[in-house]
Amino acid sequence: MNNESSPLRRFRRASIQRKQMLVIMLTSCVALLLACVGFVTMEVLTFRSSMVQSLSTMAGMIANNSTAALQFGLQKDADNDLAVLKTETNIDAAWILRKDGAIFAEYHREGRERAIIPKELGHNDHLFQRDALFLQRVVMFDREPVGYVCLQSNLEGLYLRLEQ
Repeated sequence: MNNESSPLRRFRRASIQRKQMLVIMLTSCVALLLACVGFVTMEVLTFRSSMVQSLSTMAGMIANNSTAALQFGLQKDADNDLAVLKTETNIDAAWILRKDGAIFAEYHREGRERAIIPKELGHNDHLFQRDALFLQRVVMFDREPVGYVCLQSNLEGLYLRLEQ
């Protein structure tokens, strides 16, 4: 490599106007890159928040509908409560759990790998994993917990949104 053509030598020989233009261009590129990173980060955070809110609403409705099934041991009714989720393409699995954590009823989307409830999931919490969101809500009767509803959602919507 010739020392005459090295980028540093060419930069030293450039006029002050060229150097100033280069610094302004680099500054603008860095600012644009940081703005893009900020927009993507904000999009991911707001989408995740809306997913949790949507899943929480769905889990709340299932919890309200499955109270009697848990109280009286009506597993068929609990299965019917979960069968409603077939229309939700983002829900891969759902469980209705007894108070002790034992599975009372479950739903798994056809064509998907059977999932298990992560141990890290608290009784009234949500958990993001690499490819899924798990959300669990308490089923209450007379202000007493009688069980839990746990939903697993895939993150395909998030990935599609990021591709746009």
